[in-house]
Amino acid sequence: MANFSAHKHVRSEKDRYSVQALIENNDIKAKRLMDLLCEFPPKHFFCFSTDKAANPVNIMGARKCIMEDLVMAYNKYFKVTTARFANVAFSNG
Repeated sequence: MANFSAHKHVRSEKDRYSVQALIENNDIKAKRLMDLLCEFPPKHFFCFSTDKAANPVNIMGARKCIMEDLVMAYNKYFKVTTARFANVAFSNG
């Protein structure tokens, strides 16, 4: 099982509706998916994120960090691994 959910981040902090959609898609729905997988556990769950979660400085990075922590919390129910890929040249996290 792999998680490839995403939400367009460009200017996602422009208003509260955009921030709400960002959190709903990437964190709340990720939790729903993980809870469902507890009922039907996969042999292995793989999730990847981006470098922005390493040292979050805004809502985009913070929600990625939350998503990574949330997914890893399910490692006690089934095998979970994550990878973090750099998606912005010269990004410092």
